[in-house]
Amino acid sequence: MKQLKIAGMSLKYLLAIGLLTACNHDEPVTPTQKLVTDVSNQNAKISLLTRLVKNDQQNIQYVKSGKFLGKVSRVNEAPWSGYYLTYAYDDSSPSGDLWIHRKMYKSSNNAFIKEERYKVVNGLCVLSEDDYGSIHEYKYTPQGYLDEIKYNYQGNLLQSWKYTYTYSGSGQIYRLNKIERKKNGKPWINYNFTYKQIQDKYPLNNPLNIEDGKVDTYLPFFGNHSDLIIESITDENLETNKSVQTFYTGHVLNSDGLVISREKVKYATVSIEIFKYSDNWQGI
Repeated sequence: MKQLKIAGMSLKYLLAIGLLTACNHDEPVTPTQKLVTDVSNQNAKISLLTRLVKNDQQNIQYVKSGKFLGKVSRVNEAPWSGYYLTYAYDDSSPSGDLWIHRKMYKSSNNAFIKEERYKVVNGLCVLSEDDYGSIHEYKYTPQGYLDEIKYNYQGNLLQSWKYTYTYSGSGQIYRLNKIERKKNGKPWINYNFTYKQIQDKYPLNNPLNIEDGKVDTYLPFFGNHSDLIIESITDENLETNKSVQTFYTGHVLNSDGLVISREKVKYATVSIEIFKYSDNWQGI
């Protein structure tokens, strides 16, 4: 059995300090003291074949052979969502660019719902599109971090996401500090991030939601990642002047330093998220 480490505050401790006492859903919830973190597993090495096979309610499969070995091939969404996603890879274009076809199907009868396509150039996703005229364009910093996303629909700019980073000064790491989101050219939502002093050994692409900028969580083509595990995300709605804070705490790490569970605290409600990894994953 693998050794387990708990990093941060437990649920009982959260309750004890009154973290869950906010009554107004729009009221930010703030811990009263600094989290205690565990860094004992940061030097552990993980296999190149290690893959996340369960992300809370999502089950993930991967390509089993060929040049795209280990890339995601299917994501079964939570049972209540009613759909699943498949991924196919094509680098046969004359330019050598990689196109990823992500298709959505209805779980009950496998009926096709829609397709989205991602264009990857020199290892970075530069564009995503669908059949309805929606296009997302992605730009990166000189250091290879996601810089800006623009969402156009039938030629009209509807939304944008601007990423800003804090230079850590250690190993030339840039840590995501804020995402500024605009709607119709006007400031809309700011997302602010804080971190635990624990290395993130299996970073996922999108700290927000797969629909935010169409940054697919499981496609490793959206640039470099921040080095640490996210502790909190504060959503500042500039239209309503209200903020919502989400805490991630009570992390349990296995002997490889990978997060296998954590507590998500939002709107004074706690949910437990479970993560599973494997070197012998299912796929096609």
